[in-house]
Amino acid sequence: MRDILRLRTGWLHAWVGFVGGLVLVVVFTAGTLALFDTEITRWMQPELAALPAVAMTGEALDRAGERVRALRETGVVAFVNLPSARDPVLRILHYDGHASIGPVLDPRDGAVLTARETSGGQLFFDLRQSLYRGPIWGNLVTEMAAIGLIVAVISGVIIHFRNLVPDRLLFRPFAALAVAAWLRRVRPGMRSGGVS
Repeated sequence: MRDILRLRTGWLHAWVGFVGGLVLVVVFTAGTLALFDTEITRWMQPELAALPAVAMTGEALDRAGERVRALRETGVVAFVNLPSARDPVLRILHYDGHASIGPVLDPRDGAVLTARETSGGQLFFDLRQSLYRGPIWGNLVTEMAAIGLIVAVISGVIIHFRNLVPDRLLFRPFAALAVAAWLRRVRPGMRSGGVS
């Protein structure tokens, strides 16, 4: 009975662990790249690279506020992303159902800068958060993969339990001496310092 259980859990361990691990590797890699979402977005908009890092003016902030008010009057929830060391431009962002998008403004005078439309680093953030399938299905798949890896760990313990317990409880203080004596018998020309 025990060997039948080990054989059946071997299949479960291999396939559930492989599929769950594959999904979670994608999630973890996207999460690592999502840390640099601002930098990736700036890299994908090379037009903004020539813009000098300057302090934001009141005029630029006023123009950004007017644009946000105009968007809110149409029913769109928008906000202003202020300049920082990572991203030295003003961005007016609104959520379009999938990503935060919007125009890029010059922090000196609030003029609209022409920049490419790109998801940039937001793509990796969405991939990590919901596998680009929305909050319900993406989270469900990610949670199923995590549960699958828990099942793979439990089935791995069942498979390897026969060797796991004796190997962990066996105390062999003179094992290295026994191996060295065996090697001397097998290879009589061996020096005491190492293999000849």
